[in-house]
Amino acid sequence: SITRNYRDKALILIGFLGGFRRTELINLDFNDIEKDLEGLIITIRKSKTDQKSLGIHKKGIRKSSVGHKYCPVINYEKWIKTSGIKSGRVFRQIDNSNKILDKLSDKAVALIIKWRSEKAGIDSKKLAGHSMRSGIATVLAREEGVTETDIKKVTGHRSTSIVQGYIQDAELFDNATKNLDL
Repeated sequence: SITRNYRDKALILIGFLGGFRRTELINLDFNDIEKDLEGLIITIRKSKTDQKSLGIHKKGIRKSSVGHKYCPVINYEKWIKTSGIKSGRVFRQIDNSNKILDKLSDKAVALIIKWRSEKAGIDSKKLAGHSMRSGIATVLAREEGVTETDIKKVTGHRSTSIVQGYIQDAELFDNATKNLDL
């Protein structure tokens, strides 16, 4: 359905570009997302590393500069308009009759990622709920001039060792053999 397409696209784009954990995504509240000229400002009130909500963390999700198809802001706005959500959780379950229910589980996020990847011709066996978070870290690590600190700002990782693992994965083929004329 169109409703499910809008929800899934917004969820995946925001989840990936914000380096969100599944639990952070499913707990996003409508009032914690603010529109700005540059994109969306998302307030995370509780996360895995802050169970007691002691520190509020904000993430910026930028508008796409190349078009509307994969713009997280435009897709978020389409989802909100189509769903009619005005309060409460942003990402919600949709039943078989296209009725929007109250909440979405973190397991459902993993299933959405797998289902959408299969529809796109991507082997879903290599994907999980953590794929958005690890994926953005790895993609950013491949970008020229992006530092470990830059990656940590997006993902919210506190551990240097975990981010270093993503950087090493991204640099597997960046070795001396690239200079060979094969």
